[in-house]
Amino acid sequence: MIAQRALDRKLTSELTQFKQSIHELTQELSTVKKQDHQLTIEAEKSKGELRVALEDSAKSSAILQEYHQLYELQRQRLEKQIKALTFERDIWNSTAYALGVELIEAIF
Repeated sequence: MIAQRALDRKLTSELTQFKQSIHELTQELSTVKKQDHQLTIEAEKSKGELRVALEDSAKSSAILQEYHQLYELQRQRLEKQIKALTFERDIWNSTAYALGVELIEAIF
């Protein structure tokens, strides 16, 4: 009987320690779940911010591409104008030179 009581006390003590361990593990699991929930919320928020940033980046890239195309068109237009003006200048130079030569020949 004494041995039985000692065994019962030992089992009761072990059950109490087991119950205490289960309680601690349950609390730790609850803490981990809360942290996981918070991290999930933050990850979703970051995901949304990243999506917005990527969309803004794509829009900026498209605008930059359009500006580049406009720049190229303007550059080509100006090059054509320069060629036309250079051609016109050369015509005036050759005409003025020819006229000058004719005047000098007429005088002499």
